[in-house]
This record gives sequence, structure tokens and C-alpha cells, in this order.
Amino acid sequence: MPHRIVTNGAELDERYDLIGIDPRGVGSSTKVACPEGQWSERPPDPVTEEHARKAYAETVKINRECAQSNPEFLEQVTAANVARDIDRIRAALGEPKISFLAGSWGAWLGAVLGSLFPGKVDRMWLDSVAPPDHRRDTGVEAGAKAAHPNFQRMAAWIAARDDTYGFGTTTKDVVAALEDMQKAYDADPLRFTDIGLTVDGTLIAEAAVRPSTQWPRAAQVLKELVDAEGPTAPPAVKEMFGPQQDGREPASRGCR
Repeated sequence: MPHRIVTNGAELDERYDLIGIDPRGVGSSTKVACPEGQWSERPPDPVTEEHARKAYAETVKINRECAQSNPEFLEQVTAANVARDIDRIRAALGEPKISFLAGSWGAWLGAVLGSLFPGKVDRMWLDSVAPPDHRRDTGVEAGAKAAHPNFQRMAAWIAARDDTYGFGTTTKDVVAALEDMQKAYDADPLRFTDIGLTVDGTLIAEAAVRPSTQWPRAAQVLKELVDAEGPTAPPAVKEMFGPQQDGREPASRGCR
């Protein structure tokens, strides 16, 4: 079949038999069952050195307890073994080759899969590739550099929809409005008691640098936070930051 560019998920579904997996250690696979640690709630910005050291100590303690809970199993939870699992799925399906689509850590997994089974991989799309020598400090620095142009793009998108969001009709207006909101929430954080979330300047900044697929959702959150009073969270805020229906923590919770 001639090659052509697939422009959306519907076309992808027409051309491929799509499957997903829960890698070992998560989801419906055998799970890592670590003891539930006790985390101190992060105070509103600015975070002090004292709190940063306390948070680090808690992280070390919880990670050690997890590592000691089932070391034999945890030793098997590696990217190489997950790649081997995927190749076994390929074999079980009776396919000579398997294609692979993933992002972030999944892109790392795809690289491992291709390295271990170069003759068993057909087409591969890896997005947001993780570096092999991941470092938190360099990651934060690179993320900060990427955040500014992304924020400008999102601000332009919001400005073009001022009738919906009301932050201004130009990119400059939207940027100024959101920067003022960030400062206001830093000075006077707001606590939503029904979802256990404190909104401060950090959360406003995180919401304003979302990828383009999340702009409508994030812009609605920002709109609701303009006049939010609490103690309960507005609908879009609750949807983005509240517990999911299946009981999992939302992916956005990392913005706290």
C-alpha cells in the first residue's frame, strides 16, 4: 500500500488494528503495591528551603519503603522487560512485525523496543522523546525555555476567542491579564475544600502553558478562577484537578 500521511486518529484506526497495554507494574497488569506514604501538603508559593528539605526527606522515605515492599518484583519492572512483553504480544497476535506509537516515557520504551527487536518493528512514531541521561535540573531549564513561546501561542488563541473567555482581544492583553492573575493568587491563594486543592500562582502558570490539545479546557479553568470564591471548586477546575470517576488521581494533580 502506498505511503501517505495519516492526519487524525480516525484514519489511524482505519489503517491499523490498534491495541493498548498496561506495562507491568501499573493498571490492569500486576501492580506495584507500595505502602501508601504520608505526604505533607505543599504550602502556597513561595516554597521555603525548610519545606523543600522536608519534602525531599519524605520522598526518600516513601521511595525506600516502596523499594523494600517487593524487591523481587520491582527488579523486573524495567523498560527492557516491558519491551520484551510487547514483543510477546506481537508473537501472540501472529504478526511478523508490530508498529508502535507513544510519547514521553513511552518514547523511551519505543527506543528500547527498536534496539532489542530491530527486525520485529514496522513503523514507529515517538513523540516527546525522553533523554537517556535524564536530569531534573536540565529538564526544568528546557521546560522553562519552551514554556514562554507556548504561552504566547496559547494567549493568542485565547485572544481570538475573547467572547468566550474574556481576557482581552490581543495577545498582549491576555498575557497581562494572566500575569496579573498569577500575582493575585500568589498574594492570596484560594483553597477548594471539596477537592483538596490550593490555587496559587504556580497553578495559574501551569494551566497557562498547556499543550494545544488542552487549551479549551485550560482556558475554561482560568476563566472560572477569575471570580472563584470557594470553598467548593468551579466545574472545570473540579474536572481537571479533582479525583477521577475511577478513583485515580488526575494527571493534572502534579500542578499543585
